[in-house]
Amino acid sequence: MTKVLITDITGAATVPESIETKVAVGSVWSLASVGVTLVASLIATPFVLRGLGPEAYGVYAIVQVMIGYLAVADIGMGDASTRFAAAAFARGERHEEASALWTSLVIEAIVALPLVLVVGLFAKPIVVHAFRLPSYLENAAAAALAIAALGFLAKNAATVFNTPQMVRLRFRSVAVINTVCGVLQIGLVPVVIWMGGGLVSAVVVIAAANTLNLLLHLQQARVLLPEVTHPAPRRDLFRPMLRFGIALVVSAFVILARFDSARAVAYYAVAYTLATIVAIIPRAVKGALFPAFSQLEGSAVDRLYARAVRSLSLVIAPVAVVMCLIAEPFLRIWAGAEYARYSLWPFYVLLAGNAVGALAHVPTVLLKGLGRADVIARLQILEIVPFLVSAALFTRWWGALGAAAAWSLRMILDTALLFRVASRYAHISIDTSPRERIGIASAAALLGAPLLLLALPDPSIPVRVAVAVMTLIAYCAVAWRSLLTIGERSRLIEMAEALMWRRPANNRLGV
Repeated sequence: MTKVLITDITGAATVPESIETKVAVGSVWSLASVGVTLVASLIATPFVLRGLGPEAYGVYAIVQVMIGYLAVADIGMGDASTRFAAAAFARGERHEEASALWTSLVIEAIVALPLVLVVGLFAKPIVVHAFRLPSYLENAAAAALAIAALGFLAKNAATVFNTPQMVRLRFRSVAVINTVCGVLQIGLVPVVIWMGGGLVSAVVVIAAANTLNLLLHLQQARVLLPEVTHPAPRRDLFRPMLRFGIALVVSAFVILARFDSARAVAYYAVAYTLATIVAIIPRAVKGALFPAFSQLEGSAVDRLYARAVRSLSLVIAPVAVVMCLIAEPFLRIWAGAEYARYSLWPFYVLLAGNAVGALAHVPTVLLKGLGRADVIARLQILEIVPFLVSAALFTRWWGALGAAAAWSLRMILDTALLFRVASRYAHISIDTSPRERIGIASAAALLGAPLLLLALPDPSIPVRVAVAVMTLIAYCAVAWRSLLTIGERSRLIEMAEALMWRRPANNRLGV
């Protein structure tokens, strides 16, 4: 087993500089994309909440989740396309790269098209029997579900057609396309509601935005890989791609709708939306890491893995603490007093799970890059029954808070298991030096102390903000002096200068 000392990750020669720097810059682009979309969502959501009302917004949340989670019908073909195409691209085999893309798309269509047909034909029975909705919302929910089923086809196909950009590490173009389409979707939903449209009109906007996203990625694919215009799926790739991609996903939103009410879903959805903010950084890093892990080998993988885990750990903890400090007044201003009352504790619980689960992106991407997505699938299958049972029981007993607890427990368990199996299959073990252990303990104490503020009866907004700012300043000082090496500090300064002044860092940026 390779032991990687977590502070000894400055050897630039270990990881090819062009790939390492592209991963870092790509992460920044992905983070910027998610950040812009998030800001747009935070601005638009209060208008959607008030325009639809709690119950209709609960249905809207369910439909949005189903667009995302029905995407399981791609059975991992977006990632499979990237991995197999990256291998072909590294060998310089452009026709093989195009074949990997088209094979993924064919497999996806074989699974997804029948599912769309079933959901479209049986949307009304699904809504009536699967969700506990007011009768006046059933017809609108059924129509929205059928439209969403068409929208997720475009969403899935876009994750395949962005493959030529991903394998060439063209993260900027991916980020721009996703940001433009995301902001258009988020911005137009409150507009159509203000103009008199309802739930169905909002879902039509989402489906249209997904279609636009697909068309833009398709155009980029044609520019970067002209061979993609000639469909050439390969039968011999079907089995390895299926073995790589198949997985199982479930959602606490659906369970909550079954055992509680659409209003409870709205409370949970608001809490979930805010809690997942902590995951925007690992999601950005994930998009850049996957093609890199698919191309690197040996000690280069070890170093990149250790650096990713370390970086995420340093960033996620203070972000989570600050979010806890400002959550209550933010919810009251942003969503209203009702949501501040009923969404606050689900938010705290979901934030804990998402903060821990954010680290799981690194071993997940590593296993996929090594071609061991089957291990991830087996873990998810093992987790599914305990999660369903706990989610059903906790939701029945405690409503939105119970659903949040079940989700967070699953995230924490999943993270522990993923790190364990990644260590086993990749033979990587991350260790810490005595100096760093002292720094970690100091940082943990520094971040934990401000949470005592939550025990006070309704501390004012200025007090919360002041404590949050002072905590961040003190944490950055401790992290800079005690947790980062001299080489890492120099590297951060170099990358910051390259990004700020738009010039290559030592001529190695390569993008």
